[in-house]
Amino acid sequence: PYIVTVHDLIPLRFPEHFPSGLRGRIKFFLQKRALKQASGIITDSIASKKDIAKFVDYPESQIHVVPLAAGSISATVALGRTIAKEYDLPERYILYVGDINWNKNIVGLINAFGKITNDGVQLILVGKAFASKSSTPESTAINEAISASPKKSLIKKLGFVPTHHLSAIYRGATLYVQPSWYEGFGFPVIEALIQGTPVLSSNQGSLPEVGGEYVHYFDPSVGSDLSDKLSLLINNESLRIKYRDAGIAWAKKFTWKNVAHETMLVYEKYSR
Repeated sequence: PYIVTVHDLIPLRFPEHFPSGLRGRIKFFLQKRALKQASGIITDSIASKKDIAKFVDYPESQIHVVPLAAGSISATVALGRTIAKEYDLPERYILYVGDINWNKNIVGLINAFGKITNDGVQLILVGKAFASKSSTPESTAINEAISASPKKSLIKKLGFVPTHHLSAIYRGATLYVQPSWYEGFGFPVIEALIQGTPVLSSNQGSLPEVGGEYVHYFDPSVGSDLSDKLSLLINNESLRIKYRDAGIAWAKKFTWKNVAHETMLVYEKYSR
């Protein structure tokens, strides 16, 4: 018997945006066959559990949800000042941390930022893919969106940032935004909440599971919803920080100790 961990099946849910070719289809056929023979599957969210049941045709009763966790390094005020100076961060900024794959909806974020009714805030994009010199369809689309933005001078790409610096960048943000079309979990939402940073997130995939009632949500399928919510939150501090304390407490419930414990319980179940 064996257990398999599957984080998400986003390429299968949106095949038109993740073309696999013949080699990819053969690979998926072999992976699907191996998955169907597994004693059990561990995944990160209820959303991913439903996708696995649907696309792999695997019994839901044998799919076990074990939510992940995130680092909880707390950034001091002094560290925050040092990091802000090192990365030349503005006093007020909207933050995104992560990759640039299609499902992340970075072009949508850039376009929405260009429409917000506030010129005193910048958009900071963090992630090694933002600093990559390779030309991919995603990076090309992002660079074109920035060039066409009326606020292009207010958009900054930082590239990779070490974890101990990242906590301070989260904490210094006016607002963290997760604009994704879909996610299997959503680490940055937890990372931002732990630092007491307000979060505006897409309402798709696993994100409502991760953010709970402590995040502001928008619908990415509604054209103006992201820009409207960005403008609302950037210009309304009391609304922005409404869930701060409760959000910190919520995020701290996602621990690696719990991940290890729940994972071990699944393995023990199938080892009897």
